[in-house]
Amino acid sequence: MFKLVGRESFKVGKANCVISIDAVSGFAYEYTLEVNGKSLKKFSENQSKIMKTWILTVGENQTRVVLGKLVNLNTCIDSNQNSGIAYMYM
Repeated sequence: MFKLVGRESFKVGKANCVISIDAVSGFAYEYTLEVNGKSLKKFSENQSKIMKTWILTVGENQTRVVLGKLVNLNTCIDSNQNSGIAYMYM
């Protein structure tokens, strides 16, 4: 048997996460998720300030591209037409 309420800590990559599940009334429950000590909403807001994310669909595959907004990319982009891989130099 497992507990329906309480706190559980786990990691996603290097991020420390905590999910808290509380009984509100009867069979209703409320949960909160913290990432690195911040609410999920606050963590997401902070990440969107420092990173730009795109989700690209190529054929049937989805790929996530993430760049730090503080990264200075040179205009030199070398693209290999045969492999579909682009190289960016920073």
